[in-house]
Amino acid sequence: PGKYAIQSRSERISDLIRRSGGLRPEAFLRGAEFIRKTERIATDIAAVLDDPGIEGNLLLEDGDTLLIPKR
Repeated sequence: PGKYAIQSRSERISDLIRRSGGLRPEAFLRGAEFIRKTERIATDIAAVLDDPGIEGNLLLEDGDTLLIPKR
């Protein structure tokens, strides 16, 4: 958990998760929420981690929030 600054214009969701140390064993990916400017954006975090090349691996923007709850 924590706040992370965007390091480059090409940083994506998968990059942020990798840089933060990865997911904890109790991470509940089905409950994950990606929020941009108060709007929830539908994206499958598990699929993003399996294949970082997919469309759902969004570029990060200032103010984005990724919430991954515990099981």
